[in-house]
Amino acid sequence: MLLDGTAGTYDVTAMVASAPAYRLYMANDGDGLAKRSYLLQVAATKADNGGLDRGAFLLDRFKESADAYDAEYAKTHERKRLHHDRLYPALVESFVSHEQGGRRVNVLSLTDVDDILRVLPLANVVRKDRLRIDPETSAWIMGRLLKLLNFTHGEGVLNQALSARNVLLDPEQHYAVTLDWSAARIFPGVVPAEFAVTDIAGAASAAFEAIGGDVATETWPYDGHEPYVSLLRQFMRGCESDASNAHDVFYELVRAEYGNQFHPFTTLPLA
Repeated sequence: MLLDGTAGTYDVTAMVASAPAYRLYMANDGDGLAKRSYLLQVAATKADNGGLDRGAFLLDRFKESADAYDAEYAKTHERKRLHHDRLYPALVESFVSHEQGGRRVNVLSLTDVDDILRVLPLANVVRKDRLRIDPETSAWIMGRLLKLLNFTHGEGVLNQALSARNVLLDPEQHYAVTLDWSAARIFPGVVPAEFAVTDIAGAASAAFEAIGGDVATETWPYDGHEPYVSLLRQFMRGCESDASNAHDVFYELVRAEYGNQFHPFTTLPLA
């Protein structure tokens, strides 16, 4: 199916996910050459357009702020970037589609991901594939989520929907992308601590679920890795309300336990 946007035409190939407020589709360039691949976030109903409009606004705002941070960073770190842009989707365009009954469409791409088919939702590891990731793999995912929250909370943005379903992984490149910002809450300054704690707990719950833990009971039926698993539990319980401090505490423990070496994406059987 071809879908006409404002900036281009998209060849919609398949629906890959469904949420209460939107449907998610894969698409290629509509010229038939498949130069680029995209994710199309389509509002479930016209009443859901507002959430997608908010998400589009925030993705544009994140890009503007990330570019400013990179420009400042480059003054003392030549040819280096902070790469906040790998933590959330890039907004290609956003439009209201008459072909889709007046529903809003957000066209998304993933920075430095050349093949979207390689990307998978974190939730699928346990819920669909019936596997778990090892704690070392979980650690690099959690680290990226905390880097994201340190950035977005500083921008006054609370995601409010951070879960394993909302995290897309590129296992080969160690990318973790938080997809959906349609339910986000915007504050006039830095996200207040009493709200920030919920995003941090959501990130920890996603990481804990992915290693085969039961979030409701906080049980993890495997041996070893107690310091790391214990820290995830503390975050899940709401012990940390500052993303910057959580990031520092997290990496102090992870480096002590696992070092700084590259760890490939590793899955294990569920108990």
